[in-house]
Amino acid sequence: MTEIPVKKIPDRLKLKPKKNEKDIKSLEKEVLRLREELKLANIKAEGYEHMLHLASEEYGEDLLKKAVAKQSEILKGNIPK
Repeated sequence: MTEIPVKKIPDRLKLKPKKNEKDIKSLEKEVLRLREELKLANIKAEGYEHMLHLASEEYGEDLLKKAVAKQSEILKGNIPK
């Protein structure tokens, strides 16, 4: 059997683990921060929905539907006065 010669990988093609590890750690840290931010945003949105529900019960009108309708008018460029 003949052996296949193994070529050495040039240094310029080798991975640089120190920089790569730093990048991975910083990305993991960013993911954790964004997950926490998303969790807080979801809690805030749930609080606003609950507040609108309570206000709707108090005033007898569906404020959520009015808010959505108003928002769609603003997005269309028809700002109600």
